[in-house]
Amino acid sequence: MTSHSPDLVADTGIEPAEVLVLKNEGSDTSVTPGDKIRALVTAAEAGLSLAPFVEAQTRPDDYGQLALFGVKR
Repeated sequence: MTSHSPDLVADTGIEPAEVLVLKNEGSDTSVTPGDKIRALVTAAEAGLSLAPFVEAQTRPDDYGQLALFGVKR
């Protein structure tokens, strides 16, 4: 399943190994298993939701500019 919804990754029962993080890199897309991302592993070990950590990994660098177009962050 793929999703842009942090609500689906918010379940604390989801393990980092069950997550693939896709990140746009120009004309390419990189795929990183969640268990290779230290922040996700640390969050899971602490019993935290992975959602904010996944979002931080995939947020565009110029995310703050979305407010210029009326998009709430």
